[in-house]
Amino acid sequence: DMYSRATLVFACTRARLGDGPIIDALRRMANHSRATQTSARSFEFVTALTASAPPNLQRPIQSLFLSRIPLDTQLARLGCATD
Repeated sequence: DMYSRATLVFACTRARLGDGPIIDALRRMANHSRATQTSARSFEFVTALTASAPPNLQRPIQSLFLSRIPLDTQLARLGCATD
């Protein structure tokens, strides 16, 4: 269930944002990890992705990744179908 949820969340995020902000977030994480000599963490990905997202999608993306609200509700807020 956890892996299925992650796949749906990532697919929705990619559909709404495109690859550019995701790649930018991964670069930010890699640069931070290299500079601090620490391992990247999933929470840092959410922070970097939110910073790369348009302002109107920042809160929904944070919620999609971090909230305990049911997945169907989260996906609907971002306009992603769950069929």
